[in-house]
Amino acid sequence: MTKAARWLWNRLIDLVGRSTGRLLQWLVRHRFVHFPFLSEALACLPFSAGYKLRACIYGEILPRVGTDVVIHFGVVIEDPRTCFGSDVWISRAVYIDYADVGDFVLIGPHACLLAGGRQHKMERTDVPIKTQGNPEKQPTRIGRGAWIGANAVVMASVGADAIVGAGSVVTRDVPPRAIVAGNPARVLRFRENPGPAGSVPPHEEGSPN
Repeated sequence: MTKAARWLWNRLIDLVGRSTGRLLQWLVRHRFVHFPFLSEALACLPFSAGYKLRACIYGEILPRVGTDVVIHFGVVIEDPRTCFGSDVWISRAVYIDYADVGDFVLIGPHACLLAGGRQHKMERTDVPIKTQGNPEKQPTRIGRGAWIGANAVVMASVGADAIVGAGSVVTRDVPPRAIVAGNPARVLRFRENPGPAGSVPPHEEGSPN
């Protein structure tokens, strides 16, 4: 594809995406369309045109979507208050409940970002959990430059420049620049102090102070 044709193609996608996004934003705001259902439909758009259209459309609907955001095939967003910074890569089949994602974040395939660890009220045992309702959601914050590995389940915030290992289950806040892994995830080491696994001083393990 020539440079001129590529420019025209990208401009066309941008025009279609933003026009469609403004219409869908109005429909969501006035409750003609349920946002999670819309997100499921957008997740099915294929090829490079799909991730470009998703970025444009979400840019009109969500509070903040920075530049160079790549949202791959199969990504579903549950809450329309979710935000993305710039230069964010979200791989295929990621589920995002309610999150505030910073700049330069990488999210691996099939990761799951939940809005906290308590999705349902469960205090009463005489009433099924399903009928007890849901606590008020707070966004899971993913700090600038963090990397969430494939198949990770994140139920707490992740600090800037931290790494969450593939398949980890994050139940407590991850400190900045920490490398965590496991179920539940625990700190292996910090990126500014490299060393073998398990060499982190005791006061650096676990959730931040």
